[in-house]
Amino acid sequence: MEDGRMSADIPLEYEQRPDPQEEWVRRACAWEAPRLPGSRRGRPRRWGGAATWQPADTALLSRHRSDDGQRTIITLDRIPPPGFRLEYDLGALHGHQLPGTQRLLAAPDDTWLVTRLDGDTAPEYQHLGWVEQAPFPMLEPLTLAHDPVTGRAVLVGGGQDPLADRVEARQHLGWLESFPVLPRKVEPPLLVLDIAVLRRQVDRDGWRHRYAAGPVDEDVDGQAIGGLLLDPRPDTVELRQDASGRVVSELLPTASAGGNRVTATARWTVAPLTWADGRLPKAWGARAAVGRGRRAVRGFRPAQGDAGLLGYARRERVPGWAPLYSGTHPVTGDQLLSPSRSELTDLGYAVDGILAFVSEGFVDPPEQLAAAEVPWGSRFGQGRRV
Repeated sequence: MEDGRMSADIPLEYEQRPDPQEEWVRRACAWEAPRLPGSRRGRPRRWGGAATWQPADTALLSRHRSDDGQRTIITLDRIPPPGFRLEYDLGALHGHQLPGTQRLLAAPDDTWLVTRLDGDTAPEYQHLGWVEQAPFPMLEPLTLAHDPVTGRAVLVGGGQDPLADRVEARQHLGWLESFPVLPRKVEPPLLVLDIAVLRRQVDRDGWRHRYAAGPVDEDVDGQAIGGLLLDPRPDTVELRQDASGRVVSELLPTASAGGNRVTATARWTVAPLTWADGRLPKAWGARAAVGRGRRAVRGFRPAQGDAGLLGYARRERVPGWAPLYSGTHPVTGDQLLSPSRSELTDLGYAVDGILAFVSEGFVDPPEQLAAAEVPWGSRFGQGRRV
């Protein structure tokens, strides 16, 4: 108030009310995250069409097989040409020459070679890339081999290549980055609660081996010959025990056919007489021969077991899993399971084959496996290899 007069500020301008479009933009900027340009999958664009990570400045070497299975070709692309299918990714080649690498060329005679020479190649040769010549960690070997199925040369990459066990290696060419990077397969963690231990016992009265699977911490007599999974996983097979006590699987459902039973029994009966290394038979050898003869006359009855599922084992060999061999005695008909093929042959068993692959972390030491005496085995099991 001034001189009895009252004054007040009168705004002469007013705030314009926003239109609906402007209000929508303001609300979107206030509550929504900005959409910046880039890959929505969170990886570089060069990985968008790849099956998995691939080192920069590399080309992928892949092997394809024809639909009739009679021919293989090597390309720098995972997409097979018409009439072929992708068989295996050999690995990643360097795109440029680096110290310690050699050049991989496809020769006109349907084979491959490596050379230190650089420069332009003859028209009949195809440049593929550069191969490491030192076995750095996480690399796999590249081998030129002969495929007996097709009768042609073929490139093989590492021990996990499906052709590694059936081809004849001819020349080592170098080393490649594995694709996918090693390890190609990652096994889920194996807990003790997921494992049952397969154990065997020597039945001296029945002249048989008996088998059972139980918890890891179970305090029972017997020898641990491998670990089994309690629940099925990919690439596993059931291990079952039938009413006769024989352990079978899908990979080995029956025993191999034996030879002449009469001849085998005769040799088995008198075998203890020959264990004196050419000298006069010892008393224990003579007693053993008589005891075996009496037992053979009485006959051998099948062992009785609790029929059912023992557990799950691997169908194929992976790191940490060892083969479980099955063998059958030619006279007693006893089945022997062992992680060692030599143990079966040293005891006089006929090897049936590989029953499955068991966890080798739950196998007793060799000296403990060889400690049990086997009265019906060769030399009673003494000195056998495990």
